[in-house]
Amino acid sequence: MNPVSFGIAMPGVSTSRKPANPQFSGHYRVMVVDDDSTIRRNVSKAFEFHGKKRGDTFSISPATNPEEAIEVFNAHPDEPFDFVSLDNSMPHPNQGMGLLDFIQKMGANKPKHTSMYSSDDGMEAEALEHGADRAYNKKTITAPIMVKLLLDSVLGPVVKRPGSPSRSLTSPDSFQNMTS
Repeated sequence: MNPVSFGIAMPGVSTSRKPANPQFSGHYRVMVVDDDSTIRRNVSKAFEFHGKKRGDTFSISPATNPEEAIEVFNAHPDEPFDFVSLDNSMPHPNQGMGLLDFIQKMGANKPKHTSMYSSDDGMEAEALEHGADRAYNKKTITAPIMVKLLLDSVLGPVVKRPGSPSRSLTSPDSFQNMTS
């Protein structure tokens, strides 16, 4: 019997797909840029939660706006980030796009992977044009699912071991465990 492969289209998830990247190791530097402290905390906790499930560790650097993110980039020019996850509207529309433009000019110290999320409809294509590797609409996807999709697409999916318990990422108890 021949194996069958299929894809699932999800609203709010970009169609840009890059293969799992072997340049990543088991410890990752992540910057989360968002002016909303709740979203910043949820995205950071989602990275930590999924990292534990994968056996990876994440050093999270939060930034409240693009200017603060640029300060962090400039303070450590020889230590590129593995992931940068950012909001588009902080607090003004398209500030995230400006940060994406800055990131594209960083040369060899550019983060290995950049994702953008926003509640602005139609932003996904524009984010990809400005250099984002992935773009998500946060009206249609939660932070834990967004981060899981991001990590699975860049690092490869976690392979479930036979006999290990199955846990839903969308169940209330798994989200409660992640956010507490």
